[in-house]
Amino acid sequence: MVIAYIVAGALLYSGGYAPISMWFLPAIGIAFFVAVLQKESLLRRLLYIFLFGIIANGVILHWTSTYVGAVPWLLLTTLETTFLLPLALIFPLQKWRYFAFPSVWVLMEFFESRFPFGGFGWTRIGFSQADSPYKSIASVAGVAGLSFVTVLLALVFHFLTRRKYRTSLTIFGFTSLTVLISMALLPMQGPRTINVLAIQGGVPKLGLEFNARAAQVFHNHLNETYLALKNGKVKPDLIVWPENAVDVDPFTNADVRNAIDVLVSNENIPIILGAVKTFGSHYQNVSILWDPHTGPSSIYIKNHLTPFGEYIPLRSWAKNFSPLVNDVTDFSPGREIQIHRIAGVHVGPVICFDLIDDQLLRKTAIRSDILAVQTNNATFGTSPQSKQQLAIARVRAIEHQKSIVSISTSGVSAFIDNLGNIEQETDLNTSAAIGAKISLQNGTSISDRLGNRVEAVLIFIPTLLWFIVRRMRAK
Repeated sequence: MVIAYIVAGALLYSGGYAPISMWFLPAIGIAFFVAVLQKESLLRRLLYIFLFGIIANGVILHWTSTYVGAVPWLLLTTLETTFLLPLALIFPLQKWRYFAFPSVWVLMEFFESRFPFGGFGWTRIGFSQADSPYKSIASVAGVAGLSFVTVLLALVFHFLTRRKYRTSLTIFGFTSLTVLISMALLPMQGPRTINVLAIQGGVPKLGLEFNARAAQVFHNHLNETYLALKNGKVKPDLIVWPENAVDVDPFTNADVRNAIDVLVSNENIPIILGAVKTFGSHYQNVSILWDPHTGPSSIYIKNHLTPFGEYIPLRSWAKNFSPLVNDVTDFSPGREIQIHRIAGVHVGPVICFDLIDDQLLRKTAIRSDILAVQTNNATFGTSPQSKQQLAIARVRAIEHQKSIVSISTSGVSAFIDNLGNIEQETDLNTSAAIGAKISLQNGTSISDRLGNRVEAVLIFIPTLLWFIVRRMRAK
């Protein structure tokens, strides 16, 4: 019966993420998890937490096995699960330990997002809450605040099952008050706007060899752009192409460079495009602003490279697990933030894996009026990866109070407002163009102003209060 509860809880938890995407399921799953662990020994708690994590993370991250097999997926699932194990130390929950539980959960996500190799915070529970009624919390307390509140909601469910209605109402009332305050603090839409045309050109073939015909990927985006401009009723102020849309170096390939020059100069519209740039014996994943008059005017080099995707850590060890390691040429990371400027509008480029880096996103958002998330999902086929990434982008839009253009080579692409709502969305694995007038926010969200201090408060204050009360009662 205990095993059944753990399995059910893990499956419910995973249901908060695409393809199911029901925001309330993770909290119910955690409530199952809490109920089981309350009466178990430390060893059994560790085993049950490991089982819960393996199932939940395994389901959520199953897309990582697309085209590369089960071994990388199982290794990543196991790594993510190990971060949950310290939760066993605070059970059984009682009195002030209940308040420590969401703090420790946020602490585990803190480490998950930073270690190893820069972290992989994809499964942070806050990223599953883009449709929740309390999502505005992110604008004040970031993703960590969303995770904290979701775990509090799990405790509400737990107390309800134990018929502790007063405690449930107290926690629910506190959470509701916090949500109302965060909603009241949301800024109004800015008076300035920009017309953006985003191009999802498609790829000739999904999979690891999507760029085997890089010229065709480029021409797909070029042709889709001309078609959209011909059929469009409003001339855009900016065109945005995704990551890897130009998967050859436009600085060394004369044909590609000339085609881009002709597009922007004839149409008199700047374009932000994703390209691969040679850098000695390595490559760089870049976002380039191509101006109609000056050509390439600013270049952002992707800061947070994808481990085992764009570079191989521990290469000699990793090749024992996958023969595909030898096919990966290491990319070289950028070290600086670069903001694209178009007629007074500051556009912050975010390339794929950058999206889950809290510090990098905060630095970029503070200097931007709008964020352009350029990504390539072709390597994950038709899996839920793209939808999960879009959910993360929606939470980031709320957190930083910036509208987002999320554009992919093969989908899903979308325009997202600063409240996390999707204004337009493409289908997966299609060629498409979407255009919209986007509101600009040039202020800074409370979450960005507070920075890591909110996370520190969520982690340490409830736990500190627990220790203080415990010592006072001991005396």
